[in-house]
Amino acid sequence: MNKVYIKSGSSFEADGNDSIVRAALRNGVGFPYECSSGSCGTCKFTLIDGQVEDLYPGSSGLSERDRRKGRKLACQCRPLTNITIKALESEDYVPLYKPQRNKAKIVSVKNITHNIVSLTFDIGAPAKFLPGQYALIEAVQLGERAYSMSNLENEDKLLEFFIKKVPGGKISELFFDPVKLESTEFVVDGPYGVAYIRENDRSRICLAGGSGLAPMISIARHHIAENSNAKLTFIFGGQKNKDTLSQEEFRSMVGDEDGVIDYISVVSDEMPSGNNRKGYLHEVLIDEFGNDLKGFDIYCAGPPAMINALESVLYSISFPTNQLYFDRFF
Repeated sequence: MNKVYIKSGSSFEADGNDSIVRAALRNGVGFPYECSSGSCGTCKFTLIDGQVEDLYPGSSGLSERDRRKGRKLACQCRPLTNITIKALESEDYVPLYKPQRNKAKIVSVKNITHNIVSLTFDIGAPAKFLPGQYALIEAVQLGERAYSMSNLENEDKLLEFFIKKVPGGKISELFFDPVKLESTEFVVDGPYGVAYIRENDRSRICLAGGSGLAPMISIARHHIAENSNAKLTFIFGGQKNKDTLSQEEFRSMVGDEDGVIDYISVVSDEMPSGNNRKGYLHEVLIDEFGNDLKGFDIYCAGPPAMINALESVLYSISFPTNQLYFDRFF
């Protein structure tokens, strides 16, 4: 174990496997982060004393100016000695559930769309997390990727993930190969993420693109399970009609038998069929609600281009940034 001292006052221990961020969160320290993959830059710090192992020296989360100033990413650095760092802390990042590593076993695989599967893991311990959070799935000897949970917290030790097939992606393609799945060992580390559902009186909008469906489904399932009085509108988009869910499929998936949630499906790259609309998610959002969205909390998950376009349009209408929730992945 090595000790991490934050100049502002906190300290915690890190074992040889954990990055600074993971060690902080396991010890209940509010260290700012988002993606856990070196892309967003939220977890920047400056090393004052000691040595670290840089796991991803070329990470996109650091600018050239950051590198000149000696900044590093806490999600991509492991302490090699006791270290002292300069970093921000925030109560907003103190985890309700401290992340844990658990060996995991796949117990079911189901198709969701033509290129998204649902995988359920038994993690051998109660599944504690907040709707909208994610975990890091490690395929032993292959690597790890961040995927969001689509189910709800439970005592049955089960975590469900929606995983999209990425051509050439050695981790995602593994989940579409039954033979390799059978012989692969898995470790699931979580929960992580700050884009979880907030309980208040505002209406909610969920925007999901592609495999960003998973955390939004978790939020929708929570909305139904809690019998919330708030209104929820769910907008799911894909490039083609085959990438989307019908209203019946969506309602069955989230347990919305009474049609409480307003569901809208959108396609961007071909003429829509069925009840699908044509366009991009941010366009449909404005078409549906206009420019006055201040009475809503907006949750979103999807590819970077979708998130960037949404941020841009919300900025243009002065939407409150503290009512927009997403974890930034690239």
